[in-house]
Amino acid sequence: MRYCLNISPAKTGNSFIQQFLMRQPQALKRQRVFFMRNTYAPNQPHYAMVEPILKAIREGVLDKPRLLAMAPGYFDFVNETDYDTIVHLITGGIMGEPLSYSVDKTLASLMAMKYLTMGHEVKAVCIVRRQDKYLESYYLQKVQGGASMSFDEFLEQVDLEAVSWNKVVDIAEGVFGPGNVDVFPFETIYSGEQAFLRRFISCFADPDAFEYDNLDIPKNRSYSEVALRIALVGNSLLEPEERKLLRGFLQEHFSNATHPRARLMTPEQSAEILGMHAEGNKALLEKYCPEHDAAALGYTPA
Repeated sequence: MRYCLNISPAKTGNSFIQQFLMRQPQALKRQRVFFMRNTYAPNQPHYAMVEPILKAIREGVLDKPRLLAMAPGYFDFVNETDYDTIVHLITGGIMGEPLSYSVDKTLASLMAMKYLTMGHEVKAVCIVRRQDKYLESYYLQKVQGGASMSFDEFLEQVDLEAVSWNKVVDIAEGVFGPGNVDVFPFETIYSGEQAFLRRFISCFADPDAFEYDNLDIPKNRSYSEVALRIALVGNSLLEPEERKLLRGFLQEHFSNATHPRARLMTPEQSAEILGMHAEGNKALLEKYCPEHDAAALGYTPA
């Protein structure tokens, strides 16, 4: 049995990958791959089996007896399955949100995943993204979820030095061993969605076995500048159910697909954040994906 564990942070295409693989049941079956996707509701497939595992990973459960007690159905499935590979895709990432990043939390989550996969071959995959663009995207997601803080207020709550992909990958390699971690940049999606998907699939299967003819996959529409301004006011005045209605309206009529993008980070803020991580970003890409140049992708200050 092999495992492919997606340990990528949020806002790096996880939902897009999940939606694509959900449409490929026959290809997955031919490749003998079981896609254990993230689940949100009891009526979704595999909820009873997967949700306890996700909960354990989020809580950093480190002892196997407790893992066994929390998710007996999962281990029964692993022991009895005829599949060759299990792909774990945790939308939102093991790191949680940037307001609470910590080395200890990341290590605990990765150790839980190690216990989960003990005795099996493991490939951990981490898709990384420019820290400035990542934080902007995450902030917009927070506002879409009902937050009413300004971007500067959001940044004040983030430990900017903790948003280090190099540290995360170093921890992952320490947990799973050298050669068992794969890294590539989210920005490759801008050169073509098919190439991005193929790169991820290559970590656990033959990309040529999948169909890419129809990539018209629904995407989470992000707020435009005008939508953000409306939402910041509305979120502070409306009840939770009303905020959901506002979100749907703004995403349909005022997304960044039809209106100018929200301008959040100043050039000075961007340079400061990228400067903090320039050395780590450069070293990370050189080690794991030398075909990508950190400066060309904007991972270092201009």
